[in-house]
Amino acid sequence: MLTNQKSLTLIEIIVAVTIFSILSVCLYSLFRSGLSLRRKLQTEQEQIYRIYLNFDNIARQMRNSIKWQINNSGFRGSEDSVEFYSVLFDYPEDYAQIYRINYTVQDGSLVKKISIPFQNSADSVKEFKYINDLEYLRFSYYGSDSDDWKDKWPGTEQGDALPLGVKIDLKYSPHTGNSIMFHKSVFIRSD
Repeated sequence: MLTNQKSLTLIEIIVAVTIFSILSVCLYSLFRSGLSLRRKLQTEQEQIYRIYLNFDNIARQMRNSIKWQINNSGFRGSEDSVEFYSVLFDYPEDYAQIYRINYTVQDGSLVKKISIPFQNSADSVKEFKYINDLEYLRFSYYGSDSDDWKDKWPGTEQGDALPLGVKIDLKYSPHTGNSIMFHKSVFIRSD
């Protein structure tokens, strides 16, 4: 007595394995590209977070800036750099110290130069590079003498006064091609 048994032929098994293999490769490539995109976005997000932290650091240092008129070297600023004296807290030594601080952009990186006044040796200036892939960094200054923001500080009418405010504009252009603009206004005490 013959029974009608259904079974898979070799061709049907090969077709099923081929379809399964193609679906597996598609899912793997999709998963891999998702992980790659996640890594890229995480790196960019960390860089943006560092920019925010550095903006806050610059703002805090500017808010703590002091009038310093030794050698006519108080608060000085142009459109693309700023130099001022500020009181900073030294962590390992646990005391406050007056520093001369300079911010500028060199080769697409935010550069901070810091030194202690009256130490004129070349090794007393410490240089730090903070942010890469900068397209520009611009400063403008506000004084009590007019209602306009100026590209330079001090001008002829400001003398040795600190600006009342400094506006910082930064354009970050990562390799992904999406430029991001950052703006911050810092208001300085005029005691």
